[in-house]
Amino acid sequence: MDRITQLYEQHFGEANPEKRKEIYAQINAESQLAAQYAVPNELDKLYESMGASFKNAGTGQELTVYQVNLPSNRLQQWAKIESHRLFGKPVFRLFHTELETVYDEKNLALDNKGRLIRDAVYELVYKKHPYGRSTIGTVEHLKEPSLVKIYDFFDTYYVPNNMAICISGDIEIEKTIQIIADNFKNLEPRLLPDPERWEEDPIDGIERVTVQYQGEEYVMIVFQTAPQNHADMEALMLFSMILDNATAGLINLNLNQQQKVRQAGSRPTLSNDYGSQELWGIPKKDQSLEEVEQLLLEQVNLIKQGQFEDWIIPAIVTDFKKSQKAGLENNESRVGALRSSFITNQNWSHAIRSIALWGNWLRKTWLP
Repeated sequence: MDRITQLYEQHFGEANPEKRKEIYAQINAESQLAAQYAVPNELDKLYESMGASFKNAGTGQELTVYQVNLPSNRLQQWAKIESHRLFGKPVFRLFHTELETVYDEKNLALDNKGRLIRDAVYELVYKKHPYGRSTIGTVEHLKEPSLVKIYDFFDTYYVPNNMAICISGDIEIEKTIQIIADNFKNLEPRLLPDPERWEEDPIDGIERVTVQYQGEEYVMIVFQTAPQNHADMEALMLFSMILDNATAGLINLNLNQQQKVRQAGSRPTLSNDYGSQELWGIPKKDQSLEEVEQLLLEQVNLIKQGQFEDWIIPAIVTDFKKSQKAGLENNESRVGALRSSFITNQNWSHAIRSIALWGNWLRKTWLP
């Protein structure tokens, strides 16, 4: 693997196309030799033998997550596997083929008009912050992978003081804590780099970008709002649900149900450093994008002017409470709440009081 790492670094720094091809051929040959010691899908097979029903991993702007759903009597085996897999010295034996998988994902993204437009718009919204770039990166990034940088990232951030283990299910608390302590006790905390700060300038006036692609036209509008832990978060979430809650929001009632557009919607994006509100719409035949844009903005102005039915806000809060309580009956949702609290640096006592806080906030702000 050290030889493959060296070859990738040579490939990364080589400007001559012919020499890059020669180096890549050597990488192919070395990867074939390394593959003799790999068992394809060994982790999947191992977890399947333990009765796991779901296993996945994902990345986002703020996090990397590994998750699995398995019987509670397999916690000991899970802890042994994960403490070794995630915090031993990783061996990227199948890096070459995984890179091809990421290429395929990137190609799919380039064929997805929604992602193309969203990426282009967010490059305008975030000119300095990494939020302006998708987590999968650019084609140029994928052309020049660096195993050295991957190892550096792993050594820097895969440390116990930068992680949380979130478990929900039919478990014995004290026994589970002991299992985790026994299996992860050798992890040594390390000083994390100071988090970088990217100060975005407020958007001054309207900025526009046009994306060329084959398919139906589509308009997206994005407003800067506020980050996750801002004092206005509850108000922003309520604003978003008044706009679009899939059933009785203003966009749902005034645009989709009345067929003023082919389809439209809205959603918030609340991250740790910044937040935004997206509105989007697809025009009907012979309808212009400008008309769709105006219809979307009219819904925002209706909220600003308080021109919506009195029953909408209490109904939204009631539905929120219902969905939150239903989520607490599901292990995956409970783990999601724990994870969200950790990633957003939110006090857990505040997180578990979110339903009550919503009700109190509603009474103080909207109801007589």
